[in-house]
This record gives sequence, structure tokens and C-alpha cells, in this order.
Amino acid sequence: MLKIIYLSRNISKIYSNQYVSSSYQQDVINELSNNCNLYNYGPGYKDFNIKDNIEDIIKKSSFNPDAIVFGHNWLSDDDRSISISLMDNLSLMNLNIPKILILNKEYVNLKRKLEYIKNIKFDFILSHHHEVENYKKQTNLKFIFWPFACHKERFLSRDDKKEVDLFFSGILQNQYKHAHQSEFRLNCLNQIYHTVFDHPLLKRRKFKKYNIIWNSVPRTLKGRILKKILGERLFDYDDYAKLIKGSKIVINSPSPIGLISPRYFECMLSKCLIFCEESNLYNNIFDKDSFVILHENAEDLEEKLIFYLNNPKHYEKKTNDAFNEVLSKHTWKNRIDKLLDLIN
Repeated sequence: MLKIIYLSRNISKIYSNQYVSSSYQQDVINELSNNCNLYNYGPGYKDFNIKDNIEDIIKKSSFNPDAIVFGHNWLSDDDRSISISLMDNLSLMNLNIPKILILNKEYVNLKRKLEYIKNIKFDFILSHHHEVENYKKQTNLKFIFWPFACHKERFLSRDDKKEVDLFFSGILQNQYKHAHQSEFRLNCLNQIYHTVFDHPLLKRRKFKKYNIIWNSVPRTLKGRILKKILGERLFDYDDYAKLIKGSKIVINSPSPIGLISPRYFECMLSKCLIFCEESNLYNNIFDKDSFVILHENAEDLEEKLIFYLNNPKHYEKKTNDAFNEVLSKHTWKNRIDKLLDLIN
């Protein structure tokens, strides 16, 4: 069994009882722990000392590592931060152990992240983003496209009873200046509801007969304040998973700069039908018939909702095909197997 040191902030307590968009980071750590001898080190772990260098960390691990993996949150997503990494004094340049970094959130602080990667000369870098060839050209280093995936045990469909017709939960539109996220989610919201400050107040008449759960984060401060006044909150991790598994159709779309988020894989493994916008990026990962594509303005949302809710053969064909594809190719176990193969 491989011996790996994993450098990361300790996020286990943060993500254990709540669903946040970065819960995949803990999923990766958990899956690695199941498949190798893993020593976790970084802020929040009991052995952590900001003055340690890499030799100190290796001594604390009590083994000679086969590789050192720098996790998702090793590099800062704050472009105002003084330091780009969690620790500055590791002395990595003369290290003869393979160094692997998982690049994350490429839409923030990318220039500084790539400069750090180039300076450290990682053996290879995993990225969830499709622009790996561009990153390779900028650094002259090996980048590997490593798509997101899903937590098999939490989302695996066991033919759960689906009582929710249509579900959405998450950020309406990322407002970071380099996010470049479309208005598709917002357009879906406005097709279904009369809204105030991006907040759904009342269903439009044609959607009143459907059981719809919509829980979004508004774009504006006024909308977020209104959401708080009304006592609404995002779902915790367990409730989120139950709602995904209990929903017939889920609205989804690429995350900032076209990232294909874990939500796609979670829905497919839960046998939910995904309604999403058109994107050529799906072809890098999925069979093209895995989803139902809507226009960006979402004007065909009602038409396609009626069709798939009233045509179970078409619905089951798509959801079963998507389920089988994710189960065989897109769990975190699949991703960790690839990582360990690359180290070997």
C-alpha cells in the first residue's frame, strides 16, 4: 500500500455536518485514506507547526512517503493574501519524493497559483478544469485533467421514492469578476417564480401544480438579507443528499469558467434527470445523451418538464444510462485509483 503525505488545511469538522460547495475536498481525503497509508498535515491538525519544513513533516509522518500530495486548499483563493500557500518555508526544491498538486478554483488567483507551481516544479498537477493544455504551456509542467466526481455511498440510488418534481439549491450566479458564469440559473428562477431581489416569492400560475423546491443564494446583498430575514438557510449535507435522491429533475449548469461541478455526478448517481444549459464541455466527460438541454433563456423549461414527468420510459432511459455511466466511471474511488496509478 502506498504511503502518502497529504498537505491541506484540516477541513473535516467544517464539512462533516453541512453541505457546502467544497465538500468534495473531504471526499478526496476520505477516499485516499481508504486506499493508501495517509498522513494528513496542515493547519488544524494536531502535529502542525508553522515553522516546520518538509523534512520535519516527513519525520512526523513516521514513514518514508512514496509521494507528497498538496491538496485542494493548499494555494490561496484570496488574491489579496500576502502568501500564496499555507506554508512558505517547506524547502521543497531539493526534495527527491514525487510532488503532486491538486489545482482548485482556477477562476481565482490563477496567475499566482501557476507561478508557484512553476517555481516548485511539481511532478504533475491535477486540475478539474478543461484548460489543462493552456496551463501546461504556461508552466512547461505536466497537467492532467481530473474531473470532479461524487460520493458513492451518499448518493447511490436505491430506487428512492421521488416526490419532488423539480429541485435547485445553490448560488444563482457567481459574482466574482473572472467567474464568467451565465444567467441560466437566474432565468430558470424567473420562469418559475415572481421574484424580489432574486428571491422567489410566488410561483407563476403554470408551475403551481408542481412540487418544486428552490433554495438559492441571491446575487445581491439585498437578496441575501431578505433570505436571512425570512429565516431561510442552505441545506446541510444530509438534507441536501436526501433531496437530491428524492427529486425527479434537478436544474444544473456549469460553475464559474465552465467547471463541471460534483452536482452533475451526484444527480446522475441518484437517478435524477438533469436539466441544464448547452455546453461543449460535457463532451470531455459524459455521453452526450446524459442530460436534457434547455435554452439559455429557459423558455422551454415548462415544455420539457411536462414531457419528462409524463413520459416515464424516456425519463428512465436517460436516468438509467446516466446512473450506469457515473457508477462505472465517475466516483471518487475512480479518481483516486487514477491518482495512485499515476504515482505508481
